[in-house]
Amino acid sequence: MLAREVSHALYGTWRLARMDRSGLAFFERSLDGFWRSWWSLAFTFPAGLVISAMHGGAEWEQSGLPRIAVVQGIGTVIGYAGYALIALGLIGFIGRSARFFDYIVAYNWSQVPLSALFLLLTVLDALGLFGEYDWAAFQAALAAWCAYHTYLALVSLEAGALPAVTLVVTDVVFGVIVSIAVGRLY
Repeated sequence: MLAREVSHALYGTWRLARMDRSGLAFFERSLDGFWRSWWSLAFTFPAGLVISAMHGGAEWEQSGLPRIAVVQGIGTVIGYAGYALIALGLIGFIGRSARFFDYIVAYNWSQVPLSALFLLLTVLDALGLFGEYDWAAFQAALAAWCAYHTYLALVSLEAGALPAVTLVVTDVVFGVIVSIAVGRLY
C-alpha cells in the first residue's frame, strides 16, 4: 500500500512540476495521508546525509558518522515538523486551514525529488563537472525549487500569490536557520 502511495505521490509531484494542477489528485490528502507523507523522510534523510558527507571536512573527521547521523536526523525531523507547524499557523491565518493537508502532503512528498536533485548536483560538483559555475548550478536549482514550491502552494491552497510566496520565503529562511544550527552541532 505504501509503495503505491509513494509512486502516486512522486507522479503527482512530477505532474505539478509540469504545471499540471491535476497532479494534486495523486496525493492522499487526508489525515492518514498526512501521517504517511512523513515516510518521505526515509528518502530525504539518506540523501541529506550523503550530501553532508560530501561537503564535510574536519567536522566529519572529528565528530564521526554516528554523531553526525544523529544530529542530521534530528535536524531533518525538526526541519520537517517545524516547517509544518509554521505552515499550519500561516495557512490558518489566511483562512485556508481546510487545505492544510492538500498543501503539506504534497510538500512533504516533493522533498524527495528535491533531495535527489541536490544529491545529483553535489555528485556532479564533486566530479568537477561544474568548474567555476558550481555556485550558479546550485542557485539555479534553488530558484527552480522556489518556483515549483510557489506553484504547489498556489494550487493546493487556492489562496493567491502573496500567501504562496510567503510560505516559500518562510520555508527557505527556516531551512537556513535549521541548517546553520545543525552544522554547529557537529
